[in-house]
Amino acid sequence: MPILTPQERIGTTLDGKYRIEKILGIGGMGSVYAGTHTITGRRVAVKILHPEHATSADVMERFFREARTASEIKHPNVVDVLDMGTDPEDKTVFLVLELLEGESLARRLKREKKLHYAR
Repeated sequence: MPILTPQERIGTTLDGKYRIEKILGIGGMGSVYAGTHTITGRRVAVKILHPEHATSADVMERFFREARTASEIKHPNVVDVLDMGTDPEDKTVFLVLELLEGESLARRLKREKKLHYAR
């Protein structure tokens, strides 16, 4: 199976159960997409490790360690990790996270210039 670009990934199904719907962000290590679990209908965020990093055992271990560590933290300000794995067809390495709706910090700062917080 050919390596898909982030744009080509849209509309595909990962691991037979996560339909990839749109790009939320692209970084140095991977891309994050909005998606839907095809059975439950739950909206999720899917973080996919860039293919060039998926060949490094160290990078993959760090990627999965991030998921294990985050899944141990139960706090309203930490995203829940729902699943992780490697797609059996194309060997895509991924994390599935709860999908949060809202705006980025950068967008918020453009709109408000100063943040206020409750103590």
